[in-house]
Amino acid sequence: MNVDPGDGHDEYAIAERIDVAHADTPRLTAWLARQRERFDDRGRLHGGGGDFTGRSLDRVEGLIREHVSSVNELFLHEHSPLSQTACWYVGEVHHRTRGTRWRMDPDPGDGHSWSERPCVIVPFARSEE
Repeated sequence: MNVDPGDGHDEYAIAERIDVAHADTPRLTAWLARQRERFDDRGRLHGGGGDFTGRSLDRVEGLIREHVSSVNELFLHEHSPLSQTACWYVGEVHHRTRGTRWRMDPDPGDGHSWSERPCVIVPFARSEE
């Protein structure tokens, strides 16, 4: 969402519009559905333990460490099904236990890789908590 800072709107209003625009997008809906399906297909993280609690995150970390040995290697494999599903799982744990919400840029910009990635954030209505 391109916003002209000189359009007379304050930063709060701009941030709120961006939050709404990133909340329910076809890209996000498709990504979440794909990860849910992969999670179910992969035996709930290779043998169970996927109960969406904080305790289960150690299992996810162990699983990832079996496949990558450095942060650089993780970034090289960030689009693999395993990495994407693990990212989704960690985000889902946060979403379910902390009340965050999934967001994804509906129209990612060129040259800004972070705009291509989904994330979980505190809902805008609770941003001052």
